[in-house]
Amino acid sequence: MGKCFIIKTYRIYLIRHGATQGNLDGKYIGITDDPLCLEGIEELEQLRREYEYPRAQKVYASPLRRCIQTAEMLFPDTLTESVDAIKEYNFGAFENKQIEQLKNDPQYQEWVSGGMVAAPPQGEDKEAFYHRLRHGFESILDDMMAYKIHDAAVLTHGGIIMALLTMYGYPRRK
Repeated sequence: MGKCFIIKTYRIYLIRHGATQGNLDGKYIGITDDPLCLEGIEELEQLRREYEYPRAQKVYASPLRRCIQTAEMLFPDTLTESVDAIKEYNFGAFENKQIEQLKNDPQYQEWVSGGMVAAPPQGEDKEAFYHRLRHGFESILDDMMAYKIHDAAVLTHGGIIMALLTMYGYPRRK
């Protein structure tokens, strides 16, 4: 007789927060703790009316206000856990500034020409960022498995979503 295996399916919905004024102004908004702006709230309300968001047994959210507010709007009756390790990248001295303000800054030019791999002044090193993010995402997976959560939403930032897809998505690319 052959062995019977039960395969469990886990679904994780990666959802970016609604817009902040800094986003609309084209600023580097990493760890800046901006709330959603009126336009961001209105856009989320419209999306909620037009589309059905996936059901989630639990929401894991970046601790930054824009993510917590988005989670409360989209999943008002779902347990939300704040996960510090999935907050956005720290842009350091470039935080809360527009490219136009930075374009003549030699440190900014060096950072951009280096592929944004080195840490910006007073900012986060990419290797440390990826390490932090990997630890945070794996803690979410561990929690899901421990508590038999098969459908979860991760409310986070665009940079985090791109990094997660780079680290865990297939096909693997450079």
